[in-house]
Amino acid sequence: MCVAGEIDPELESIIERVEATFDKIEDYSVKVQVSVDIPNFRMPNKKIKVLYKKPDKISVLSPGFAIVPKSGIVPTPRSLMGDDIEQISVGEEFFNGRTYKILQLFPKEERGVREIKVYVNPERWTVDLVKNELLNGGSSQLKVSYQKIQGFWLPDTSWLEMNLPQGIPRLNRPNIYDPSGGIESFEKAATGNMQGEVLLIFSDFRVNKGIKDSAFKQED
Repeated sequence: MCVAGEIDPELESIIERVEATFDKIEDYSVKVQVSVDIPNFRMPNKKIKVLYKKPDKISVLSPGFAIVPKSGIVPTPRSLMGDDIEQISVGEEFFNGRTYKILQLFPKEERGVREIKVYVNPERWTVDLVKNELLNGGSSQLKVSYQKIQGFWLPDTSWLEMNLPQGIPRLNRPNIYDPSGGIESFEKAATGNMQGEVLLIFSDFRVNKGIKDSAFKQED
């Protein structure tokens, strides 16, 4: 185990190999089918379009409200690490018929996460699974399957499963403008466990086609 900020040769090697998988991707666009199954949360299935341009430009084209990743659709160890990571452990684990490289990230307490466990596939250097253990007893995991497009391993499906100790209350009229549906105390009304999932299905990847900067919205 190493303290964040220290140089661990094995950790750096894993991160560099994963990053190298996508290093030659300058931009991409992809169509995404979004399906949400969360109790008391209503969002119809949506088809959206995601644009990416190196290094960090992201644009989501969606009619109305949709649950989508804010930081891109390809998880990497570096995207999961931040200033609030205190310790990192590197190891191996045999899972689902394969030996994975395991990164265990231990954030600071204020993040509300006890541990982040990242499963890196050493055959293609992709992040196939991310598990989160929360301090409040909840958990979540993100499973990603991949397809090979133009020589790059890119997501085919992403499946987020959540098991949280506090659910979303039944709302009268949930919508983007009034997400509480008229409930004055959202936290007090949210009682009982919640199990839910979000499924993303990707299609029509277009890689390195030269997306212009003007395609990305400028945020204040």
